[in-house]
Order: sequence, then structure tokens, then C-alpha cells
Amino acid sequence: MTKLKRITAVLLVVIFAVSLCACSPGNPLAGKWNYNLKFNDIIESYVKNSINSADESQKAMYEELYKAFDDCDVMLTMEFNNDKSFKLAIDEDSAQASIVKIKENMKTAIPNAFKAMGMSDEVFEKYLKSQNKTVEDLVNQFTEEFSVDQLTKGVGASGYYELEDNKLFLFTGDKRVDANYCEVEIKGDELSITKVNGTVEGFKSVENILPMKFTKA
Repeated sequence: MTKLKRITAVLLVVIFAVSLCACSPGNPLAGKWNYNLKFNDIIESYVKNSINSADESQKAMYEELYKAFDDCDVMLTMEFNNDKSFKLAIDEDSAQASIVKIKENMKTAIPNAFKAMGMSDEVFEKYLKSQNKTVEDLVNQFTEEFSVDQLTKGVGASGYYELEDNKLFLFTGDKRVDANYCEVEIKGDELSITKVNGTVEGFKSVENILPMKFTKA
């Protein structure tokens, strides 16, 4: 009889726990979310002011250079835990692979950029000789700061989070700052960050590429 009572008690606990889970709305953020950050968007955010003030030939040059960044991206992962901690990380393998691809694409993009500014092949070759450089030298010069750390500066953080309505607070201290938050939309397996208000951990340099749509892993 005692054994039967213990089994019954365990079953009641299990049933009670299941009923709580069924009635609770849960944590819609819990889990991992991925976002493909395109390098074109990163570069444009850095040189947007220069493009706006450029003349037509310079704009044509930028357009040719941008082609080197086509189909190159880096995976961002946001992980939200039930203990209210979060981590925003960069997949460095995907970023490094894209940088290798960008440098290879630059071997074509740089000569085309000079052509877009009205320079013929002959004049371009003379320019290279006068500078004692090769196309590869120009690629290395142009991409010397294209490291994973430099191009994704300001992205990546860990700390704590709170979600209130459409406001996502991300912070590293013991207490959030009410003026610093992301405006978000959560629809099933999609998390969209539509606006950044104030200074938000991990999103200090992404204002120009919003909205960002993360997909649940």
C-alpha cells in the first residue's frame, strides 16, 4: 500500500507539472536564432556618406567594388536561455570564408572600378607600373582591414535580456536601462529586430541594416 501511495504521489506531481506547462505561454525567445548578415550591408554602412557625396564616376567605381561582396555573408547566432541570459556570437568560419571570397573577387572588381572611372586597360597597366604594383598588391592594400573583427566590430555580446511587449532589453549589468532596447516582432520561428533605441549590447553598429530577421534554429 505504501509503495502504491508513492507511485500515486509521483504521478500527481507529473500531471501537475504537465498541466502547468500546458497553461503557461512559455518563453517565445528561448533557443537559438540565426541571421545571415550580408557583407554588402556592412560595407555600405561604413561608406554611405562617401557615396552620397560622390560624383557619377565615383559612384560607378563603388558599384563595381560592391560586386566583390555579392553572396558573401556571416552567420550571427543569438541564444536566449530561460535563466534570462543571452549570447550574440559570430560564426567566424563563415566570415573567414567570405573574406577569402571577397579578396578573390577583388581581382576582377578593382580593374573594373578603374574602368568605371574612365581609365582604359592601357592606362591602368601604366598606372600599375608607375606604382610598381600588381593587381594583387592593390587587392591586399584595399582589403588589409577586412578582418572578421574589424568588419563586424560592435556586433557580438553576452549578458541578460528582458522582453516586455515588443521591447527587447539586452544588458550586461545588474539592471537594464529603460531607454536602451530593440523593437522586435516575433512571429512563430521569425524574430525581427526593426529598430534600435539608445545603445543596445551587440547592436551598436547595425542601425543602417535594419530590419534584421532572425530564424529559429
